[in-house]
Amino acid sequence: MRFFLMGAHECVVGGQRERLSAGTNIVDTRANALPGDVICPALCATPTKWLTPLDAGAVTAMINAGFLDAAIGKSLAAVTITGADSIR
Repeated sequence: MRFFLMGAHECVVGGQRERLSAGTNIVDTRANALPGDVICPALCATPTKWLTPLDAGAVTAMINAGFLDAAIGKSLAAVTITGADSIR
């Protein structure tokens, strides 16, 4: 699963809690990662409306979480990325 963060999120990355800024791509496994992606399986497993799905696996996770209108590249939150969300 690959997602694009539309808002800042807290998650565990490499065993340490981190704040990920809006605009970051996250993935569930190293096998799905592209250069620059952050591996964060817990956040991928519990998607929020602030995540935009980038592949079919991410869409499935969004639908399973109750976001029935999820689609690849479709943002579910009517948001603009702010400066506060972009701070890491």
